[in-house]
Amino acid sequence: MDRNRPGSLTKEPPLAALDATIQAITPGMSYSGLLQLAEMKSCHTRNLHSQVRRGSSQLLEYRFVYRDILGRQPTLVLVIETSPPGTKMWLVDCLSSLEITLAWKESRTNRLVTTASIRPALEGVVFACH
Repeated sequence: MDRNRPGSLTKEPPLAALDATIQAITPGMSYSGLLQLAEMKSCHTRNLHSQVRRGSSQLLEYRFVYRDILGRQPTLVLVIETSPPGTKMWLVDCLSSLEITLAWKESRTNRLVTTASIRPALEGVVFACH
């Protein structure tokens, strides 16, 4: 794998092994069938903004670098530990403009929630919170 040449990546042994495992469990399905990429970031109020930046840039990088392996445009979701404070709720719309759903753990139910529109690929995984 040449990490210095974006777009030059091919399936490496770990991904080929994953493909073989998926084939053994579900014939006809392959790694390229995955529809979601997720990144999880631990955070607190003092580092939430920087963690969201890190996570979103990682997701965009993964989507680009692994585009040939993924096959089609995956749904991107960034999961953080806590709801953005009121002054940072604009991050939800900002990430949505990049086609990234920002979700966080709801403390009462431990469900993943978001105020963003939920993409069909995430229904049942992330719940609406308005």
